[in-house]
Amino acid sequence: MKVLIVGYGAHTKRRIIPALVKINNIRDIHLITERDLQEEEIGKIKIFNYSEIDNLNVVYDLILISNYPIKHIDIFEKVRNLSSKFIIEKPITSNLEKFLKDDFDSLFHEKLVYESNAFQFHPLYQKVKDIIERNNVLKIVSFFTIPNLDEKNYRYRKELGGSSILDQGVYPISLIVDLFNDNLKLEKYELCIDDKLDIDTGGFVHGKALKNIKIELYWGINQEYKNELRIFAQNKEFYFPFIYSKPENHTSSYFEIEIENSNELLIGNFDQFQLMYENMLFQTDSNGNNELDKLKYKYSLIQRMLQKN
Repeated sequence: MKVLIVGYGAHTKRRIIPALVKINNIRDIHLITERDLQEEEIGKIKIFNYSEIDNLNVVYDLILISNYPIKHIDIFEKVRNLSSKFIIEKPITSNLEKFLKDDFDSLFHEKLVYESNAFQFHPLYQKVKDIIERNNVLKIVSFFTIPNLDEKNYRYRKELGGSSILDQGVYPISLIVDLFNDNLKLEKYELCIDDKLDIDTGGFVHGKALKNIKIELYWGINQEYKNELRIFAQNKEFYFPFIYSKPENHTSSYFEIEIENSNELLIGNFDQFQLMYENMLFQTDSNGNNELDKLKYKYSLIQRMLQKN
């Protein structure tokens, strides 16, 4: 199998490449980057300069796109004929107006395109779905907030796709859309806008899902680190720490909490990116239209929140 990566930032270096090299069926990994890299820096990976992107004549089993959000769709258009399967880092784009246009759908015709939400492939997330299915759930609360980053980080730059709802908020919103599809009702939402940076730096949404389940989602940058999901059922709470991003070599677990009693249940140590890539590589059923519909619904919700401001 052959895989192409477009983009060599911190995420590619720390997460994408280490996950790919664990997959025995992958024979060749190619990398397109604007950086001046020597091949020995990153092992047996063939490096192409971004200027060579139009001259590639290889068919790949999977293409991974990890760049600035504003560039994702432009890159996809350049390499779309080189594979039938793509994983694009979140957000799939920061140009939501263009993405949500009906005539834009033709770009994805006969392609299977996933947004990179690796947490959905981790066994911890399967436990979340099992608990929701088997319990009388009353409320779901989730946080994904991170501390401040270097001031030069692209997340603070609107022209590159900087936005808290597109970087942190997309995690809990993706979780809720995946769990309940389009059966969501937004009741109250608000974004915190930094006038100097001209971007949103945090926000929340309250709403309801199927069976009148209450939903509360919170996200933001320049805050205390919180990465968790809480499911409140009748007389019991389920707590999932590190539901979205996991530290390296992290052993996942969750907690069942009752009055005066708390039990930790071990899940194990898994590379959720490896699991996601393997799922895509070995997937034979094409559900590209369903994935696109889900993406468009999710980003229509996000656009509604952004337009309010």
